[in-house]
Amino acid sequence: MAEREEGTRPAGSGESVGSSIRQQISRDLEGQGQQKETVGGMALPKPPSVGKRIWTCLHIRRRELLTFYQELALLLEVGMPLSRSLRGMEARWRHTSLRRVIGTLAVAVEEGRSFSQAMAEQNHVFPNTAISMVRAGEKAGKLDDMLFRIADHAERMATARQRVIGEMVYPLIVLLVAVVVIAVVFGVMGANFDALREIGQAEPPWSLNVMMYMGQAFSTADFWIGAAIVVLAVIVIYQVAKQILAFRKMQDYILIRTPFIRHFLRQGLLARFARIFSTLLDSGVSLQESLQAARYTATNEVLRDSLTGVQEAVRSGRRISEGISKSHVFPAFAVDLCDVGEETGTLGRVFHRMADVYEERQSTEIAMVGKILQPIVVVGLALLVGFIVYAFFSTYIVALQHAPQI
Repeated sequence: MAEREEGTRPAGSGESVGSSIRQQISRDLEGQGQQKETVGGMALPKPPSVGKRIWTCLHIRRRELLTFYQELALLLEVGMPLSRSLRGMEARWRHTSLRRVIGTLAVAVEEGRSFSQAMAEQNHVFPNTAISMVRAGEKAGKLDDMLFRIADHAERMATARQRVIGEMVYPLIVLLVAVVVIAVVFGVMGANFDALREIGQAEPPWSLNVMMYMGQAFSTADFWIGAAIVVLAVIVIYQVAKQILAFRKMQDYILIRTPFIRHFLRQGLLARFARIFSTLLDSGVSLQESLQAARYTATNEVLRDSLTGVQEAVRSGRRISEGISKSHVFPAFAVDLCDVGEETGTLGRVFHRMADVYEERQSTEIAMVGKILQPIVVVGLALLVGFIVYAFFSTYIVALQHAPQI
């Protein structure tokens, strides 16, 4: 096997990637909505709307879904029929939102639809990875085992997410304290603008002038109303723009080419893809269907385009390693592992280990970034407090110098 250096690509790959993305944008804009996504022979419905996704985030926690998978798997494992299991869970489930979803699933199963079809109709609640795995479990007659696998996959993803959040908690708390200090101090300064200008009947020092003018702006209702309008407008415009495929492609392409950001972004994308892909392969889903499901669940359009190329390579009879070697998203390390996995017939296990490596590497590097950010945020807060102290101290000196002599 030829030796490769991780991350290296042939010369001119940047230009070819840019042109290929532009071509893909035009093709997708022309053919968008003409083909239906299918996994395991089942047509998947359109992706859920923004409103449905927001409703799910607000009403159904990931931990609830994890418990649902585990309990349903246990009931099926002991021999209880699916419809009876769902009705029993509906009757005793505490949280209203998921209870209604479980009831909808039970109705669909009782009407003769498969469990995977019922879940696909609720795809704003259940991820497409879970739908694909349930479909495979139904084919193999091992739905209970597949639900345990789904729960294990969901738990791994939740653990990785909690690690990232845990490392960022302290810097965010310190940053929040800094913002509160700025708002309070500058608000007080703005409220006493005229009084501070007349200290000692002298011109206040520049530091106090800066704080007073900023405080005067922060203490007015017009400033906060205007800021709120601007923030809401940016959020609305961004959410609308995200519905446009060309905008998503441009945004993802810029992010994946931006220094520093691209390193963490690519590791996260590869870890998620490898975890989903390996889980589907180990669950008995075919290679083509696993690639289709992994592509459908990808959140980055550049990765989606890369996986489309991989699918075309596999469909034409070439090896999957040949397909991912032409993508600038996958490093040479991933190509080598995939090559070995195909030769030894252990592709699922190889991608499972790849996901472990990238998740561990990402967790370590994020922890390191969090430790670097902590002193930076603390030093920044100390400088802010020092500036405030300096402004008051210099004002006190000026007031003493111009105080009337007794």
